[in-house]
Amino acid sequence: MLSHRRRFIAAMAAAALARPGHADPARVEYIPYPPGVPRVGADPAYAEPAGIGDTLFLDHGGQRRQVRVYVPQGDSGPRRSILLLHGAGRTGRSMLDMWRAAADRGNVVLIAPDALGQGWSPETDPPDLLIAALNAAAGRADLAPDGVAMFGHSSGGMLAQLYANRLPGPWRSVATHGAALPADAVRAPAAASVPMRLYVGAGDHLFPPARARATTEALAAAGHPADMIAIAGHTHWYYAIGPWLAEDCLDWMAGHGLG
Repeated sequence: MLSHRRRFIAAMAAAALARPGHADPARVEYIPYPPGVPRVGADPAYAEPAGIGDTLFLDHGGQRRQVRVYVPQGDSGPRRSILLLHGAGRTGRSMLDMWRAAADRGNVVLIAPDALGQGWSPETDPPDLLIAALNAAAGRADLAPDGVAMFGHSSGGMLAQLYANRLPGPWRSVATHGAALPADAVRAPAAASVPMRLYVGAGDHLFPPARARATTEALAAAGHPADMIAIAGHTHWYYAIGPWLAEDCLDWMAGHGLG
């Protein structure tokens, strides 16, 4: 019998060919700050937990790379998985921390590679690194090749948007927080019509809603089913709203390609 990893690799290329149909115009929605979610003060702080998930090591491009993996307890059958791309200056452990409760609820495997530098770059973190991370995680859990999504925050969100627009990867849906490619960097037509959602804070000084809206409209024009959710009373700070965002995002992904 083929191992989890070998079966995943064999099926992933075929799964990448199946894509949603024609894109609708961009949808933009402003929502209130979610009730029950902590609000942050003027000088927020966050420390990544050291003992969360497992760390896998792989050799890529002559570099030793780390991939953080969280596998919820539960069924051993093929599971959905989410590639998580952290923000600048963080590691994949921060993403496991933000997504762990949602993963437990949804029985979803979390795969969070570390960037080579402080932030993500197509030069040092090419698309095949993400594929290698998926393949490595497939050695730990049985992953459904047609059940892969991607989420990125800030620098990681920029890379997720870029790759989802320009490459026919295995990801069936992509969401980001606090990120917006320049509208003129969006390639039309898109390599694949992957559904995309952009979460932004209404008070984000790095990626204000006007910029995110232009990016969302460009993505929709390129063929992506695309929408933007602007959150009132929220800034660029991810580490208070992150667990709520993961739950909301997973529900959206379930209806947009990650069934």
